Amino acid sequence: MNEIMSIENYTDTYGGRNYAEYPISINGEKLKENLNNSKLWGKGEVTDYIDKRNDNQCDIHRGSDFVYKNIGTTKFISVSMKKSRSGKTVNWEFRKNFSGKIEL
Repeated sequence: MNEIMSIENYTDTYGGRNYAEYPISINGEKLKENLNNSKLWGKGEVTDYIDKRNDNQCDIHRGSDFVYKNIGTTKFISVSMKKSRSGKTVNWEFRKNFSGKIEL
């Protein structure tokens, strides 16, 4: 019943001298924001992966997992986001229990 039917992968890239300062290609981020703003999809579970550092260093956000459920149907999308250490590359994986395009 909850088996994954299709997977969409996106790689967002950011530019900058040392760290991510400006977006170059952000298709995964756009799709996630469209899901957040959609009236058809509700956000369920959210899990953040953060590397805790000592008092003299900033914590590093490595990525997050999100689950979106379609309101009124049994469709769901499991989203996995992983960041590189510099933040210049973000890998998105949208796992769906249905085939076809995501309706927003």
